[in-house]
Amino acid sequence: MEPSGIEQQRAADQSDLGGNQYVAIGADNGMIVTSPDGLNWTQQNSTTTKRPLDILWSGSQYVMAAYDGTIVTSPDGFNWTNRPTPSVDEFFAMTWNGNQFLAVGTNAKVLTSPDGITWNQTQYGASGEHLNDVIWNGSQYVAVGWNIIMSSQDGFTWNVQQSTGYHLNKVVWNGTYYTAAGDNGVIVTSLNGVNWTQQNSNSTDDFLGIILNEDTGVPTVLSEYGTFTGPSQVVPPHQLILQLGSNAGQTMTLDMPDLDLTVLGIKQASVKTATLAETALGYFDQAIHKVSAERAKLGAYQNRLEHAMNNASNAEVNLTAANSRIEDADMAQEAMMNIRNGILEEASRIVLAQANQMSEAVLSLLK
Repeated sequence: MEPSGIEQQRAADQSDLGGNQYVAIGADNGMIVTSPDGLNWTQQNSTTTKRPLDILWSGSQYVMAAYDGTIVTSPDGFNWTNRPTPSVDEFFAMTWNGNQFLAVGTNAKVLTSPDGITWNQTQYGASGEHLNDVIWNGSQYVAVGWNIIMSSQDGFTWNVQQSTGYHLNKVVWNGTYYTAAGDNGVIVTSLNGVNWTQQNSNSTDDFLGIILNEDTGVPTVLSEYGTFTGPSQVVPPHQLILQLGSNAGQTMTLDMPDLDLTVLGIKQASVKTATLAETALGYFDQAIHKVSAERAKLGAYQNRLEHAMNNASNAEVNLTAANSRIEDADMAQEAMMNIRNGILEEASRIVLAQANQMSEAVLSLLK
């Protein structure tokens, strides 16, 4: 099968830096080249004539995926070994989570391996639903493709969203949100890999790559004809921002995600057979984990709101007391001032009476 332009572009762009050297794959059959400095390149014997699609470095070995389910590995980039797989499909992208290799490809098939040598395959979607890219963000896999988006915490139990209407080619994670891009100018973003929001790219180009700004993490989506710079932050559709204090910036954001059957990943659960029932148990375990996590978040929100309410009550008492000191009379002080004024008034009368008596005495002597 002749690769599409997207696949050729993907193959031509794939390279990895590991083991103190660069290793790159090309669009030609089985092409692998190495370089110690990125300037001088040497072609190596990959032991396969299949067209390479992706390559990664796990920290101890290189793993390359090629056409017809071909996987080859190398500890140094020079000596390559062909590893048998239970598939003849194309696997376009791979990732490594520190314990497991995972590759995704045509017909929504997933290959997993703990060591890069022994591989197992599972199909999660329908024929024609091709997975083009996959990433591991430290706690979750997210795979995107044509008309399908999948997410998983372990690589075996997946939340599968079919009939998405998106033909996605690439996905990245910037530490805060996912960005996926694809054909016809489609760009979608997500905070959790499950709920996705389409962004306006003002383009109908086919987006083939995404790069992240090293300083800000803002994604830039690439096409053959131009670029689209993504938002600095993504606001989920179910978000509530509360003003907790009297000053600017004293706010609290409540994230209230959907927890319907699709989000929980149990919509596709079935107990019609023993095998399906056993698979459904994994879906239910993952759903319970998600519900428990959201309940924990709600409990934390409640504690923060109660604390904010107590602070607001104390602030109200202090503000009322301050207002009272300004507007209301201090009875003790006013009583003291009243006594003082009374004493002064009485003393003034006595002095005046004495002055009058002295005047009268002087007049009587003159007479």
